[in-house]
Amino acid sequence: MSLFFVLWITLLLLLSISSVTDLRRRIIPNWLVIFGMGLGITEHVTFQGVGGLCVSLIGGIVWLVLGWLLWHSRKIGGGDVKLLAMIAVYTGISGPPDVLMGALFIQLIIYLIEFGRGHMNLRKPFAPAITVGSLGLMAWQLVTMKGGL
Repeated sequence: MSLFFVLWITLLLLLSISSVTDLRRRIIPNWLVIFGMGLGITEHVTFQGVGGLCVSLIGGIVWLVLGWLLWHSRKIGGGDVKLLAMIAVYTGISGPPDVLMGALFIQLIIYLIEFGRGHMNLRKPFAPAITVGSLGLMAWQLVTMKGGL
C-alpha cells in the first residue's frame, strides 16, 4: 500500500471521528488530534525517514501558528485550528489552504440551506466541512496524480 493511501485513509478516519464528535458535543477532543498528529508523523517517518519527519513537523508547526492567528481574530474555533494543524502533518504546509477553501465553500452551502429554512444561527460545527474539504483535496490529488494510481 502506498504512502498516499495510508496517509489519506488515516486522516479521513480521524476527521470523521472529529466530525461526529463536533456535531454531537461541539468539541474536538485534544487526545484525538494529538494521537492523529503522532500517527501522521510516525507514518511519514516509516515511509520517508527524516525527510518525512521534517515535512510533518514543519507543516504542523506552521499551521498551529497560522491557526492561532485565525483563532485569535475569532475567525475559527480552537478545535478547528488543531484539525488544520493535524491535516498539515499529513499533507504538508500546502494542504490546509486547499482544505480550508473547500470547507468554507461547504459551510457556505450549509448556511444558505439553513437560511432558506428560516434558521439564522451562524454557530455551526466546522469539523464536518473540514472533513468534506479534505475529501475533496484527496479526490483532486487522485485525479491529478502523475502516472495514475
